[in-house]
Amino acid sequence: MAATVHNPRYRTWSRASRGLRRELSAVIPVAELRGLHRKRSWRHVLVTARQATILALASWSLWALSDPLLWGPLVLLQGLVIFDSTVLLHEVLHRLVWQKRHPRAGRLPALATAVETV
Repeated sequence: MAATVHNPRYRTWSRASRGLRRELSAVIPVAELRGLHRKRSWRHVLVTARQATILALASWSLWALSDPLLWGPLVLLQGLVIFDSTVLLHEVLHRLVWQKRHPRAGRLPALATAVETV
């Protein structure tokens, strides 16, 4: 954590968000804020599985359906799922999924999410 304090980008974000953080702490109770910051890896795994399922079904539908009117919405759905997967991958890369460091356990969600974005 000490390394991030010396990072100029961290200080810029800290200054820029100071007012927002002050407003949130005045409106939201401390216990609830702590609950919002708690890492829930099971939720990340479920969302990744859901996204992979949606992507697989949309891809299969594009292959199986011959109606060109359905291709547009299905391709749009694929694009949204792939974009959402980049957010999930970002969380994994910044170690926002697990409570503690799990180098091997962190690879699986990273690979699963990265495969969706390829």
